[in-house]
Amino acid sequence: MREPRIIYAGLESDFEFSKDIICVSETINTLPQSLYKPDRFQWFSNPPGPIFSPSSTVDNPQVTFPDSGTFLLSQVVSKRNTCFDTFYTQVKVIKTVASVFSEDTLNFCAPVNVTLRSN
Repeated sequence: MREPRIIYAGLESDFEFSKDIICVSETINTLPQSLYKPDRFQWFSNPPGPIFSPSSTVDNPQVTFPDSGTFLLSQVVSKRNTCFDTFYTQVKVIKTVASVFSEDTLNFCAPVNVTLRSN
């Protein structure tokens, strides 16, 4: 009698981010959405740059973007090294421009009126 074979019906890689707008030096969480319980994960970025923490081989790393630009992030999942699937998403990371303002006039009674002057 032959041993029964295990056949995986499928595997699906998928993820989301904890934020829609990502700024330089910001760390965001990945939210795993993969189906059929993969047991191996690998994250990639093109171009390289984002930092995956604690590593690029966990299902939901935190990702830090040290520079602005458009990145193609991908997650490859597998199950028992037999079934594989890859999910891609494009991420745009923006630089924020810091503005320094100081109050020129400030009244503390409601309604509050504030006049700002750029330095």
